[in-house]
Amino acid sequence: MIGQTLGKYQLLKELGRGGFATVYQGYDAGLERYVALKVLHPELTRDEVALRRFQREAMAVARMRHANIIIVYEFGEDPVSGSAYIVMEYVEGDTLKGRLGKPIPLAETQRIIGDVASALDYAHNRGVIHRDIKPANILITNENQVVLADFGIALLAQNSSSLTRGLLGTPQYMAPEQALGEPIDARSDLYALGIVLYEMLAGQPPFRGDSPLATLALQVNAPLPKLRATNPAVPEAVEAMIERALAKDPAQRYPTAAEFRAALQEAAESAQSAMGMATYSPDVAAAAQQRQQSGDARLGGLPGLYQGMLEAAQEGDWQQVLEFGQAIRTMDPNYRDVVALMARASAQQYAEQNRSGAIELKLLEQARVAWQADRWADAVQLFEQALRLAPGTAEVEEALNEARRRLAESEAQARLRTRLERQYIRATMLMDEERWLDAEQVFAQIIAQAPDFRDVQELRAQAHARQAELERSTQQAFSAEGTIERAHEAMAGGEWVMACELLEQMAEAHPDDEEIAEQLARARVMVQVSELNATAAALVEQGRWAEAMEKMEEAKRLDPHYREALG
Repeated sequence: MIGQTLGKYQLLKELGRGGFATVYQGYDAGLERYVALKVLHPELTRDEVALRRFQREAMAVARMRHANIIIVYEFGEDPVSGSAYIVMEYVEGDTLKGRLGKPIPLAETQRIIGDVASALDYAHNRGVIHRDIKPANILITNENQVVLADFGIALLAQNSSSLTRGLLGTPQYMAPEQALGEPIDARSDLYALGIVLYEMLAGQPPFRGDSPLATLALQVNAPLPKLRATNPAVPEAVEAMIERALAKDPAQRYPTAAEFRAALQEAAESAQSAMGMATYSPDVAAAAQQRQQSGDARLGGLPGLYQGMLEAAQEGDWQQVLEFGQAIRTMDPNYRDVVALMARASAQQYAEQNRSGAIELKLLEQARVAWQADRWADAVQLFEQALRLAPGTAEVEEALNEARRRLAESEAQARLRTRLERQYIRATMLMDEERWLDAEQVFAQIIAQAPDFRDVQELRAQAHARQAELERSTQQAFSAEGTIERAHEAMAGGEWVMACELLEQMAEAHPDDEEIAEQLARARVMVQVSELNATAAALVEQGRWAEAMEKMEEAKRLDPHYREALG
């Protein structure tokens, strides 16, 4: 269908294909924007059940407005080809599927899964179950924003149709109850999200059979493979959280997406300290070799110096850690977690010299781990606790100040991003309602704060053009209505000369309007009648009764409804 037109959209290229529909990139010339069109496969257009399901998707998703859920603009059916399609926002970026194949760091995994859980919490609270959570349906924009797409088989939870018992979904991510064709609910989506979480950390999904049916059988019957057996770096707390999310019995899983997200966050944060400490355990046996490697690392630029710094920390050579850190900071003051690692090294030196400070060292190590994960609030708190327990070195003080600065920046950016997303959603809703001026004003507010945010520049220009077009048409209509209204008022008040002038303007602008032509003819007659009447009145005052009667008779001939008001 590439090159064809559906409704007002030109199809440019194919973006993806599934068993239900094909997705194309399209172009809306009227609004001058790219869109994504999900077109139902031709062989299904005669299937009323499939068509109803397709329409239900449009209704369910179009009502939702969430930063992590794709925006649906409209549902249409092409009268020429008979194709049914949904028009959605075009998201530039990649899918999570394209990033899989090897384990993804825990912090990035937590962010992506957390955003999807937020989207599911919003959808579930509005009665919508996705039914097909999988990496291919999780989009990641060029700005690294997570967007949940393809509610292609989403059904309203309150719909009691037999369709809810249909076997729809992807076997590798399908909950046991869904695989058995049993009723499903929000916990089935959370099971699928748990499978995605497992795959992101393990580099592979937990259940893969030789066929779709074999995979479904594993989902229903096979115990969950131990995640840490595949990736020992995964914390035990995270593994335990995933095991609950993937319980065969829905009653044993997390009941809501909000609880799923909170459990993942708690497990990840509780494990960060242990992971960080394990990374820097000293290896006395290899100390000489590590020292040699650290010396050679000076030739490797920033990455080499940083590697040498880590090896010196493993070796317990804190003075060398500080020297590496100072060298790195002369080249890049903000390189990775160097400031936090220097703070730990200086505190370690103090502790060894003063035979104390074990608690402070643990706090500083936890602060450095928080720094690596961009958890600035935790880093600030841990640095402050360490300083309260022992005299601080210059490096610890500097690390605390830097963490405070980054915390302030992070909080400001988060607030700004949240505010911009809300404004963006509000502006797009205003455009859907054709409130062009209000939409343009909101887009202008976004641009004033972040000129490159999403596609606001393009949408603002579209809203401005639509508002200008609306004002022109309204002004023309108002002008015509006002002229007619004033003409009628003049006629009602007997001001026939003014009525003639106004109607002549309208007749010139609308020469084919018969009603205006009739009113103008009537007004012209009444101008003559008024003049005859005025002449008759003057003749009466002069006592020239016969001439006055002649004028009145002439007026009567012109106006059948003329009344001899003079007696």
